[in-house]
Parts: sequence; C-alpha cells; structure tokens
Amino acid sequence: MKLFYERKIFVVTLASLILTFFNSAFAQLRFDALILKPKEIYKITESDILVVDSLVMGDSSTIMLDMTKKESFLHFKVMQIGNGCSIVGRGNDGLKGQDGIKGKNGNGPCADAFNGSNGSKGSAGMPGSNLSVYLSRINLLGSLTIDVAGGDGGEGGKGGNGGNGTGGTRICRGGDAGNGGNGGDGAKGGAGGIVRLFCKDCATNLVSLENTKLFLKVFSGNVGDGGQEGSAGNPGMGANEGKIGKDGIPGKVGALGVKGSYRLLAK
Repeated sequence: MKLFYERKIFVVTLASLILTFFNSAFAQLRFDALILKPKEIYKITESDILVVDSLVMGDSSTIMLDMTKKESFLHFKVMQIGNGCSIVGRGNDGLKGQDGIKGKNGNGPCADAFNGSNGSKGSAGMPGSNLSVYLSRINLLGSLTIDVAGGDGGEGGKGGNGGNGTGGTRICRGGDAGNGGNGGDGAKGGAGGIVRLFCKDCATNLVSLENTKLFLKVFSGNVGDGGQEGSAGNPGMGANEGKIGKDGIPGKVGALGVKGSYRLLAK
C-alpha cells in the first residue's frame, strides 16, 4: 500500500512538472485591445507570443521583444500605427575586453622591468531576434521601424604599458625596459534577425511602403575594434643604459556578423 501511494505521488508530481513546463514554454499574452500612448514603451516579458485583436501605437511608441527568446510571434487583427513607432528586438552589444596590467618597475638598482600584460578580447555582439508578424489589416498613418539588428562586437582591451628599468651604477648598467602588452582582439558583430511579415487583407502592397513608411533593420552589428597596444617602458639610465623595450601589437578588428533577412507577404 505504501509503495502504491509513493508511486501515485511520483506520477502526480511528474504530471504537474510537465504541465508547468508546457504552460511556460507556450505561454502567450492575449489582449482584445492594446493602446500605447505616445512615447510609451511596452515590454514583452516571459513570452514569445503576443496576440492582440486591435493594436493602436501612438506616436513614437515602442514594443520591446523578450530577448531571452530566440524567436517571437506577434498576431494582430487590426494594427494602427502613428509616427515614428518601433518594434525592437535588437541584440545586446558585446562587452569591451579587459585592459592589460602595467608591468612593474625594476626593484633595486640596475633591475630590469616587467612586461605589460596583454588586453583580452572583447565579447561578441548578441544576435537580433527572429520575428514573425501576422496581421489582417494595417493602417500606417505614420511610420513603423522593425529593428532586429545584431549587437555590436566588443572592443579589445588595451595592452598594459611596460614597466621602467631602474638606473645603473658604476658597476652595472641600467635595467632593461619592459615591453608593452598586445591589444586584445575586437569581437564579432551579432547576426541580424529574420523578419517575416504576413498581411491577410492589406489593401496596399507592403513592399511599396518599404523605406517610406516601413523600415526594416536586419543588419549585423558593427565589428569590435582591436585594442590599443601597450607602450614600452623606459630603460634605466646610467653610464650604460638599459635596453629599450618594444611596444605591443594592436589587436585585430573583429569579424563581420551575418546579415539577417526579411519577407513581406500579403494575400
């Protein structure tokens, strides 16, 4: 009897976990009407699906996609757009690499300095969101920008400067200068997202509105610049001067990300 009871609890618990996962994975936001005031920002959180019967976007209002989701789906029966409105799913910019540490100076007479450390590579820009928009009718009174560009790649960190050699004496020459560290490489720009815009009963061809009332940004993020090289330190002075150090090498520019794409379809 106890074993049966434990099995029953396990089955119920497992079923609850599966149901919870299913609901969270396929949760959607549903509204009869969504009216955004001018300059209002509506953020979609914890969902990749927004379903609205009637959407009104006031001038300069914005819908922000949930960037924890790789893809988002927006369903509108009627969509009315004011001036300068936006749907944004742009990838986050990468972070700048850490700067190298300056080399220590020589310790004591005639002591050589230490080299600066290299800067680290920047982090890559994040990809823009993939977005599918399904609507029955659209009234573009103003303009709409859909921005799913990739984030910019992070800049490489600067190389650390070399340390200074200490001065020489009558019996020993000055210490050698420390070399500068290399700059970190820049990072790759994030890939642009993919946009699919389907309109069921659009009286106007969506393609004819492109770059006049409808703007799509699917480009990849900018590449990260290479970090600046570290400078060599100064040699120790004296009757016999220490060796001159070398400057580091600048970091390499990051690679180009993949450009996104879009499709504008009307039945």
